[in-house]
Amino acid sequence: MESYSLKQFCTSNGVTGISPVRTNTNGYPFLTLLSPKFEGGATNIYFSKNEAAKVSEGTKANELGLANMNIVISANKEGEERMKLTTTDYCAVEDLF
Repeated sequence: MESYSLKQFCTSNGVTGISPVRTNTNGYPFLTLLSPKFEGGATNIYFSKNEAAKVSEGTKANELGLANMNIVISANKEGEERMKLTTTDYCAVEDLF
């Protein structure tokens, strides 16, 4: 599991724009980040379960308090890497010992 501040992630990936909150067909909220470094020029990052309950579709990026958000990168039960937006600074247990 890796954790980065959203600012650090955007800076290191050359992000040039962030969409308003959007939702997928299942109602999960996410942001689209634009950068020429991403495949296809953009990537979607979903909110963590706790953060998802606090946002609504159409909210502009500058209204979200993104300066306080982190991106946590972890694997789901199928082993696929996922990125989530959260205000919690998680760390992997194996990094503690």
